[in-house]
Amino acid sequence: MDSQPGFDVAALHEWIGDRLPGRGLPLRATRMGEGTGEANALYWLRRGEHVWVLRRPPTVVNAPGASDMNREWRILVALEGTAVPHPAPLLLGGPDGPLGIPFLIMARVDGFTPVGVLPAPYDHPGGRRDLAFALVDALADLAAVPWRERGLDGLGRPEGFLDRQVSRWLGQLGGYQTRDIPGLDWLAGWLEARWPWSPGAAGASAGPSRPASPRPAPTW
Repeated sequence: MDSQPGFDVAALHEWIGDRLPGRGLPLRATRMGEGTGEANALYWLRRGEHVWVLRRPPTVVNAPGASDMNREWRILVALEGTAVPHPAPLLLGGPDGPLGIPFLIMARVDGFTPVGVLPAPYDHPGGRRDLAFALVDALADLAAVPWRERGLDGLGRPEGFLDRQVSRWLGQLGGYQTRDIPGLDWLAGWLEARWPWSPGAAGASAGPSRPASPRPAPTW
């Protein structure tokens, strides 16, 4: 039974056709992470024993760049064959497709969101330390990706990246802020006065690089 995915599952099933395994078996779609603050809407897609993830923009888009499916598709394709952990991109749909909006289907990643009480083997200081260093290693691998050669030229604006971050964050916050945040103006001024100088070559980065963003494997 589908949990009211909000789109025509039969039309999506027909659109997928035999481009993914399991044609002839029913397709089920189930919303995941609803109400958890995810930037995009995510759905489990199941057809027989095969499981994938569908990603589409949320109903209300607060940060258009974070909900651009074509942009996300380009990045995932560029990461194929690199050391950067990522879900494999499988299918990209446009606004003329079964959802009426851009969306992508990607491979399932066996992982969890590392917030709160962590499961084994991360439930002790050594495990948490290793997890933190693994995140740093992944960010370093991402920064080493030759992004121009991988087809990402023109995706962002490397020049002046650090200079515009504080104003960008404040602009995003202003779009949904509902209360005063003590110390916000002071912190914004402190950051503006101390952003690091970056004379080196530009590299790819993940934003936001926060603990809730990665999906570490539940076991080693």
